[in-house]
Amino acid sequence: MRRAICITGLFAFLAGSATAATQTVNVGPGISFSPPSTTVNIGDTVTWNFVSAFHSTTSDSISGPETWDSGVVVSAGTMFSHTFTNSGTYPYYCSVHSFPGGTTMNGVVIVRATATAATHFAVSAPISATANSPFTFSVTALDGGNATVTGYSGTVHFTSTDVIATLPVNSTLINGAGAFTAALRTAGNQTLTATDTVSSTVTGTSNPVAVSAGVPTHFAVSAPATASPGSAFSFTVTAQDAFNNTASSYAGTVHFSTTDPGATVPANATLTAGAGTFPATLRTSGTQTLTAADTVSSAIAGSASVSVTAAIPTLSSRALLALAAFIAAVAIAAIRGSRGV
Repeated sequence: MRRAICITGLFAFLAGSATAATQTVNVGPGISFSPPSTTVNIGDTVTWNFVSAFHSTTSDSISGPETWDSGVVVSAGTMFSHTFTNSGTYPYYCSVHSFPGGTTMNGVVIVRATATAATHFAVSAPISATANSPFTFSVTALDGGNATVTGYSGTVHFTSTDVIATLPVNSTLINGAGAFTAALRTAGNQTLTATDTVSSTVTGTSNPVAVSAGVPTHFAVSAPATASPGSAFSFTVTAQDAFNNTASSYAGTVHFSTTDPGATVPANATLTAGAGTFPATLRTSGTQTLTAADTVSSAIAGSASVSVTAAIPTLSSRALLALAAFIAAVAIAAIRGSRGV
């Protein structure tokens, strides 16, 4: 029985150690602890990173269950750690610049009795991005009280409203948080979502990211599929980036050409917010092409095909009646002639 208890205790210790995490508090620069409040679980460690010298981290209660004192640190870059084994709230201070219960340079460590499970993710992304330009976003595992779950050990899967985005592969978090890189490609408001690969209810979606078009790479030319010789019609030209987003910032000049030598096409023109509508008249029957090209960068171009077909003549109702009467008269005359009438 005693051996079984020892083995059980060993497994419990190992399980607790597997989820133990380390939180870092920066001491300085200036007279500050950053962050001033740190929440950990039993078994977690807090490491104070002395960004500047001549400070200390000293627990308020020297008689409590958790006490520590780094002493006055005289060298920047020094690290001091303490592992917490008792739940509770432990205020501390810098013995050089403050005192117990002070407000000048004071902090607090909150130790939870048991590790909490993550209930959702907080996903933070920039408010804007350019199509296909990589940016960094963060994912943090949180509990029901929005505290960071430093012991989260799951795997995160990433999705987006942008179906052609480049997203990270499935990843883990370090101390409940992680920074990742993504590239969105579809213009408009897009979001990123992080979801636990085992428990889909542990999920979170970012703020909207306003994706703007990249540099223009081509024109989209839209024209009617058919046209009559000599009849004017309208067609549109839109500047687009490599992912077919409208490049509203396009400020170049467009030149128009066609395979129809007898056509009338617009003079060189500019676009408004990346788009424009223009008239054209084609006169040669067959499949003709309208082309729009930037006057400086000929690679920025696009075309559309139009089938030019002469209309089939039609008769009016009155003409059809007259033709029918004429045919009937000819038929009657032919019948009479055959009978010798």
